[in-house]
Amino acid sequence: MKTPPARTLFFAHANGFPARCYEPMFHLLDPALQVDFIPVMGDALARPKNWQVFADEAIEAIEARHSQPVLGVGHSLGGVAIFLATRKRPDLFSGVVMLDPPLFSWTRRWLVVPFQLAGLADRVVPPAIKALRRKEHFASREEARKYFAGKTFFKQFTPQALDAYVEHGLVNSPDGVVLRVPKLQEAAIFAAMTTRIGTTRMTVPAHYVIPEGHSVLPPGHVPELKKKFASWQWHQLPGNHMFPLEFPQETAALLNRIALG
Repeated sequence: MKTPPARTLFFAHANGFPARCYEPMFHLLDPALQVDFIPVMGDALARPKNWQVFADEAIEAIEARHSQPVLGVGHSLGGVAIFLATRKRPDLFSGVVMLDPPLFSWTRRWLVVPFQLAGLADRVVPPAIKALRRKEHFASREEARKYFAGKTFFKQFTPQALDAYVEHGLVNSPDGVVLRVPKLQEAAIFAAMTTRIGTTRMTVPAHYVIPEGHSVLPPGHVPELKKKFASWQWHQLPGNHMFPLEFPQETAALLNRIALG
């Protein structure tokens, strides 16, 4: 199923990475595309019940701002939010592009759900555990940049992407800068991850983009998803889970091809 040309790309960001952190990629998109986004999804939520709230937030924004269907693009958490939004309101979308979203198989679901029901998911879900360990206060943005540049997670970010994260992923505080998304909130969002994706066939063209390196989707789960959603188009790009910030040029080129045909 070919994706119809779109004039608007509505973007949903990853957990802990406000939308403007992706500006180096946005700047490489075709000028014919209007880019829209929610700056920080779930900004008022201390502890979301599930990720449907982010989908509903996207739906509300699209309804309010756009009279024509948009191409929904989401990274990680944002990819799941766009997936759920498209399932609920397909009329708002000309297509959907999911950039390495954590859509888990039946097996993974039953490894996580019991801990969610017990309120203990933030203790067993790996990204939630990592979020709780994050350093969240720095004396200055210069100190923060030096700190993040030395972390393996950020090693492959382009210099422009790292600058964008330091600029938009942090906010001023009385004694320096702090994470824009507090680590407790980030962990709570990871703990509330959607584990039930159903089998309903999507009625708009869908694209799933997976990195060549580390992905949130275990390799063994790919065949299951391909079987469940046979109409999806699958793509692979260089980099790891954060490939939109590691390889923004390649990511933007793919989005341009999908959006404009």
